[in-house]
Amino acid sequence: MTGDDEAADSLANSLRGAGVRALFQRIAHQPTIVKLRVMSRHQQLLRIDFEEPFATDALALSGQVDELLEGIKVLVLSDYGKGALKNHQMLIQAAKARNIPVLADPKGKDFSIYRGASLITPNLSEFEAIVGGCADEHDLVTKGAALMADLDLGALLVTRGEHGMTLLRPGHPAMHLPARAREVFDVTGAVTP
Repeated sequence: MTGDDEAADSLANSLRGAGVRALFQRIAHQPTIVKLRVMSRHQQLLRIDFEEPFATDALALSGQVDELLEGIKVLVLSDYGKGALKNHQMLIQAAKARNIPVLADPKGKDFSIYRGASLITPNLSEFEAIVGGCADEHDLVTKGAALMADLDLGALLVTRGEHGMTLLRPGHPAMHLPARAREVFDVTGAVTP
């Protein structure tokens, strides 16, 4: 979802230039969300977000899902609560009916909307908001296995900041992947638990 404005035109042109097929639902009198990065000497000093919640729930994707899934190899649901994703289950079930894996970066306090996804990727804070605090890796694995069973998930990847990531899959031992330190100039989007 975007506004019907210059920012949406710029985004469309950038995506087109990168070879990305994008379908925007443009909302009149609604500004496109813009994130402005202030940089100095290749380092980000701050990010300023210009956004207003979308005041409409008239998402017109539902009638186009079958057409949009043609030729798709994976469906990624990245939900930041801005109003673009309204019916996660319709999208997940439509993809599953075509054997298309569904990867979801969950947000919010209701992970049941991702039921049946192939993989969800919460960070540790998001995960603990759903299952409760984890005292150690064993606790994380136990609670993660219960969440996967409850939501019929194919896999669960919990990102844990400087502690790396934990990948859980039914019938497989937990994989704890370490973080690798490196110098980063733009940490926008990075979330620490």
